[in-house]
Amino acid sequence: MARQVSRVAVALLIVTGCATLAIAGVGEKRPIASSAAAPFTLPGIAFVAGPIVDHHDGQKNGSYHWRDGYVYPKGATIDAWERTASAPRPGRNLFSLVPARPDGQLTQLTFLTTGEVYDPEPSYDGKKLLFSMRKDGEDWYHLFEMQLDGSGLRQLTDGPFNDISGVYLPDGQIVFCSDRSGVLDEYHEERSEFLFSMKSDGSHIEQLTFVPGIYFEPTILQNGLILCSFWDAFHISVAPFIKHETYLITLRPDGTEERPLFGAGQYKFYNRNRHSAIGLTRPGELPDGRILVQSEMGPSLYDPNLGTALATSLTPVFPATTSVQTGGTTFMAHLSPTGTRSSPYPLPDGRFLMAATPPGSRDIGLYAVNPDTRQIELLFDRPNVSEWDAVPIGLSRPVPRTLPEKVRDKQSAFATFIVVDTHAADTPERVELNQRARFARVLQAEYTDVTTSSHTSLETRILGTVPIFPDGSIAFEAPAETPLFVETLDARGQRLVLQAGYMSARAGEVKSCFGCHAPQGEAVPNATLEALKYPLTRITR
Repeated sequence: MARQVSRVAVALLIVTGCATLAIAGVGEKRPIASSAAAPFTLPGIAFVAGPIVDHHDGQKNGSYHWRDGYVYPKGATIDAWERTASAPRPGRNLFSLVPARPDGQLTQLTFLTTGEVYDPEPSYDGKKLLFSMRKDGEDWYHLFEMQLDGSGLRQLTDGPFNDISGVYLPDGQIVFCSDRSGVLDEYHEERSEFLFSMKSDGSHIEQLTFVPGIYFEPTILQNGLILCSFWDAFHISVAPFIKHETYLITLRPDGTEERPLFGAGQYKFYNRNRHSAIGLTRPGELPDGRILVQSEMGPSLYDPNLGTALATSLTPVFPATTSVQTGGTTFMAHLSPTGTRSSPYPLPDGRFLMAATPPGSRDIGLYAVNPDTRQIELLFDRPNVSEWDAVPIGLSRPVPRTLPEKVRDKQSAFATFIVVDTHAADTPERVELNQRARFARVLQAEYTDVTTSSHTSLETRILGTVPIFPDGSIAFEAPAETPLFVETLDARGQRLVLQAGYMSARAGEVKSCFGCHAPQGEAVPNATLEALKYPLTRITR
């Protein structure tokens, strides 16, 4: 069956990958220098707290295990047989502080002894909290909601899987991360966490993303798009060992238009020999449009107006802040001589909340920061207890734009993929190779739920081959909601360039990109594509 596409919305599709590690330090507590008073006192904050080093259940989960800016912000395996991992940085209980200052009223909201809580998120009116919790005696994290005083607790999700990092959409629905699909990632072979959406009461759960990897910590931009981190481990054609990146992606709330935003392909930034990558996590939008993000340089600011190169558009708020790569406060060793700063969350007045340790200490406290002046205000720090993941409560925040669902055939088993120019590439070598390209081969990655206990790639199978037209364009229909990738072939059918990242599209979606490894900063040519003058080739399993 064939059909023609008359209009194309061009969007970049290229993806890349990332890895893991974490550590926690030992040392005496010394105060972090505090600066001038903040513009106003926050009505309140909610946050996670727990022991500095937690030895429960036979594990040693440092407060920043796998999380203090490493390229793979993932918890340690919590159930080896189920191939599940803990949340990136769980704590023992949830607390509130009203108002948000050292002498504010501290209230304990949950009362766990062996369970854990993770990643609270306030409603836009500041009256409710959404958070992840693993109850005492249970194995799985699920999403819960409560009032600010701890009343009205209700469980939204259930089942033998982990549901974490829920955030409210502008229309009242919730988007969250979950490993409920059961498939494994291709590197650590733990359950892949995809994005899902659901109604506010936990009903009508729908999977939004399908690329194998790990989706982390979604947030909603003011333009209505979902912004989150994505860990990708596809760099099998880049040797040696350069397989991992955690970068920022965006997508619409219906799961369409998923694409890299920042950090993809930047794995050489730190110039390391192994696990060379960039880790960008816990993103959030400041009122001026800059993106606050946790990086290996601590809380950092990405300015979309300055391009896509890390060296020019990513600025650390605190220069010389150390991370796990040079000795951060994670797990059981390596004290940071300058202190660590993590867990940033934007505030409506342009400041942000963060968790930080003094130099040479493990003890994490909560602070408010002016990113432009680096003024720091201590909000709360109990001796010998760590606090992190602070969010504002009792404070109304602007509600983002509500994006309508894209018009598409939701019953279709296929999606349309268009490449504007396969000759375009990110290196002179690939540009030269693609001048000889005559065909494009489409491959599917096979999901797996069986572990080999090894660092392996997913099995793949060839779906079909499509012609490259003289202008470099290709267009085809392929199975929707399935991880795919493309490789260019010469006239003899020999591979030239491999797409170093999976792509997927929702049912009935039309998805397009500039070219194979085309630079993100280049403009797409305004031209009629030869490939769209003919009926589309439908590639099926």
